[in-house]
Amino acid sequence: MPTLWHKRHAMSLASQLPENPDDARLILAAMQELVDVFLAGSSEPAPARADNVLPFAAN
Repeated sequence: MPTLWHKRHAMSLASQLPENPDDARLILAAMQELVDVFLAGSSEPAPARADNVLPFAAN
């Protein structure tokens, strides 16, 4: 469950997203991959992504 700190941080990041919802979702998907691969150190493959999103890590 997000705390107030998490929500404030999310608002800060969301303010930098483009106005187009589709572009914003693609950026969020790339951010999710960045978190899953680099920050979490996950050895699991990254979840499927849209064709027009470039991976952060070589798969």
